[in-house]
Amino acid sequence: MVEKGIRVFKDDEEVRIGQKIDGNLLRALDNTQIYIPIFSKGFAFSPWCLREVAHMIDCTFKSDGKKEILPIFFDVEPDDVKLKTNLFRDALCEHEKKYGSREVKRWGDALVEVPTRVGWKLEGKGYGELIKLIVREVLLKLKGKNRTLPDHLVEMNDLEYIEELLDVNSNDHVHFIIIHGTGGIGKSTLASIIFNRFRSKFDSSTFLEDVQSHRLLDMQKKLLSETLGSNSAQEMYDTNDGIDRITRGLGKTKVLIVVDNVDEKKQLENLVGSCDWFGSGSRIVVTLRDIRIIRNKDNQTQPSKYMDYSVKEMPIDLAIQLFSKHAFRSDSPPEDCYKFSEKVVSSVGRLPLTLEVMGSLFASTPRSEWDETLEDLKQAPYTDIRQTLMISINKLDKIEKAIFLDIACFCIGEKKTYAEYMWRNSGYSSHNAIDVLLLMSLIRIDEDNRFWMHDEVRDLGRYIVKKDNIEDAGKRIWVWINENTLDILRSNEMAKKLKVLDLTRCKGLTKTPNFSKFDKLEKLILAWCERLAMIDRSINKLRQLSTLDIRGCHSLQGLPEEIGSLECLSEIIMPQTIKSSLTKPFKLPETLGNLKSLMRFQILSNYSICRLPYSIGKLTNLTCLWLTDCYNLTELPDSIGELELLVELNIRNSCINILPDSIGNLKRLKVINVASTEIHTIPCALGRVETLEELDASYCWRLVDKMPWEMWSLPHLRILDLNGSPISAVPEKISDFISLQTLKISGHRLLPLPKLPSSLKCLVVEDADIPILPDLSSLVHLDHLEVSKKFLRIDYGSEVIGFFSGANEIISLWKEAQSIHRLPHGLSTLKLSCIPQLPDLFGFKSLSVLQISNYPMPHLPILKYLESLRELKISWCEFIDSTPDLSCLKRLQTLYLHHLTNLAKIPGLGEVESLKSLKISFCYAIEQLPNLSKLKNLRHLSIWSCRKLRAIEGLSAFTKFEKC
Repeated sequence: MVEKGIRVFKDDEEVRIGQKIDGNLLRALDNTQIYIPIFSKGFAFSPWCLREVAHMIDCTFKSDGKKEILPIFFDVEPDDVKLKTNLFRDALCEHEKKYGSREVKRWGDALVEVPTRVGWKLEGKGYGELIKLIVREVLLKLKGKNRTLPDHLVEMNDLEYIEELLDVNSNDHVHFIIIHGTGGIGKSTLASIIFNRFRSKFDSSTFLEDVQSHRLLDMQKKLLSETLGSNSAQEMYDTNDGIDRITRGLGKTKVLIVVDNVDEKKQLENLVGSCDWFGSGSRIVVTLRDIRIIRNKDNQTQPSKYMDYSVKEMPIDLAIQLFSKHAFRSDSPPEDCYKFSEKVVSSVGRLPLTLEVMGSLFASTPRSEWDETLEDLKQAPYTDIRQTLMISINKLDKIEKAIFLDIACFCIGEKKTYAEYMWRNSGYSSHNAIDVLLLMSLIRIDEDNRFWMHDEVRDLGRYIVKKDNIEDAGKRIWVWINENTLDILRSNEMAKKLKVLDLTRCKGLTKTPNFSKFDKLEKLILAWCERLAMIDRSINKLRQLSTLDIRGCHSLQGLPEEIGSLECLSEIIMPQTIKSSLTKPFKLPETLGNLKSLMRFQILSNYSICRLPYSIGKLTNLTCLWLTDCYNLTELPDSIGELELLVELNIRNSCINILPDSIGNLKRLKVINVASTEIHTIPCALGRVETLEELDASYCWRLVDKMPWEMWSLPHLRILDLNGSPISAVPEKISDFISLQTLKISGHRLLPLPKLPSSLKCLVVEDADIPILPDLSSLVHLDHLEVSKKFLRIDYGSEVIGFFSGANEIISLWKEAQSIHRLPHGLSTLKLSCIPQLPDLFGFKSLSVLQISNYPMPHLPILKYLESLRELKISWCEFIDSTPDLSCLKRLQTLYLHHLTNLAKIPGLGEVESLKSLKISFCYAIEQLPNLSKLKNLRHLSIWSCRKLRAIEGLSAFTKFEKC
């Protein structure tokens, strides 16, 4: 697995002697996505193995499907682990003498559940074959991430034709499927749907997005890394080597490869050259605009295994539906707008891109201006996408247009937060502008918070920039440079005018050019110049430089001393390094302290920085210092306390073990994040930083459980996160923290919480014992409440473990038992676990999310008052035989019923027409579900381990949903 690029934590029996499940082991279990327990004949005789499996079950249950267990049955049968034989049962009986019946019962329950999941048996397989199967499955789950699809997707019949061409069940040959059509017609979206739907049928898969915008070598590295593992692409410096590695590595592998947005034949020749590069049954999907790219001299396509499909315009009814989804946020236009919608669709054509952008344009345009906008559309040629898109762009104001052009030229694939700092330093307020661009469908922000833009819109933006100064290149203030156009920098006239120089991914660049003539330069981007070893000393001539971006410059061993002369430099974006790439420590010169304008200094995931210069304290304008994932950085210099304007300090996941007392001098500090560090104590002095708004000290395993709360006065503190750290108490006078909005705390033995401030909006409390809470009825602003008892104690011993040991424990949840019925009615999220009483839910009109687990009573409260409820999750409630009537939940979209072993009825389920996702698992008693034919919005249905359920009525009414 390591060879395939998978990060693996392997537990070591020898490490555990005399230890508790804490520290690195607990962190590894909590941070793991896939667990692989190996069951052998001696497994159940180890209490450590049993505890870890039980903790795996705990983590998996809490992950909402993000984690899973894949067991291996080495020399035992699943029935042995299910306790149907004496092998594991006898071992558990022996453990009862030392650990008590309740603890051992929990272990037994965990063993019974694990084998119900998909796993492997050694029987009939060699070690090599078994390992191959395991690695393939893990790779698929970790790296086979589904492509993000548009929110308002309208599928056409194209998919059926493509499926026929794919013929994924045939392993006789390698097939190339060429999807072609004009820009904006939906080729990439169609390829993404295919990729999501069929990738599980292949040994490996990869989606090479927008190939024409990336270097071929980078695309080869991505192909190899995602199919053969990250090691397969190491030390690869030319495309010929890449071709050799692809053919040798994938020649016997069944792969699904999507090569998206091809515009040159050499891209295919270097990535998916021919059928004999890949194993039988492989499918290569290519999207391109011009089919002539793959035709030979006689204008014929390649041999019979190359099949092409031309994507057509949308039918008029589906085109109106897509326009309506963006213009009116519904599947069809209002009755009085139907004719108008037809006119718009007839004017702009039936390409998904133009329908999406135009629909969003009308959604953000007052109705009084619709007719005028429609007339503008009619003036644009029917086939001219750019002229149609320009109507939307011309609606932007000056700042919105500038930010749109910045994104098109520089920010695609960049983090939104980074770009916002750049704009802020340039005097732009970007928040409203980004919202406008999103609403107009000119940009998207993906799940990693990065900018995305359709290539047609991107190309238009770049065309606008070039066209503005096409007559005189010397007037250009933005320019892209690659290896083939470096000579352009010799133009003195251009050098004197240039404000932005982007040398991103110049693979042959080993030293920057002489900067003596670039005296107007404001932004210098050297990102991913992997061979760049030196920044020319003339950088000190760039007196107006505000941004230096050296991300990905792995060969660079430090910043030059001359950088201290850059009086306007406000931002440095440092390179990331990986452990294997270390040669020498990265040098930060003492002259760094001379950068009086530096506002943001960010070092992320860097192994080569071992110390910060003491002069860092002289950065008098520094507002943000990030040192996250700096694994060789163990201390902060005392001079850190001299950063008078510092607002944010983030050292998350570093190896820093001491915070200097001088941190108390940071009188403007608002945010400090020390999560998952090695710190032992938090200085008393921090409690005097009255400007502090956020303190994240979560998962600080070495933190001593003695916080000097009595000396703290933090009237502006909004967020206090102590989740996962060994802290047993919050400040006794926390009610004086009058701005506190979020409090998260989970410990081994929490002390009763004192009175909480009325400003609180989010409260998360978890304890090994049932937490003792104050009366919460006065918290009128409370919006999010989570209260739970941990499934297992972390501090294991001979102590008897159980959920509810007696009446005293039931009453002690709240200081006054009736307080559970006086929760604030403004809650939107309520998550309760192992709670002996539940509120009656009357008056909770704002409640949107309700999660209940391990409830020890047979009946749940009536739900009819929850008119805003969108998500309901009920789990591990073994006494419940029926849910409340669900027919009254008119807005419910997600229903999750898990491990309700006595559940026999779900009344009203068939009437919840708003439902989109239904998951029912480990409900052993249920025999029949209501007819589901009315659930027209259902898109995801998962029924799992419901042994008595024989049939589900009403499924024939569905044409588009996932069945698991």
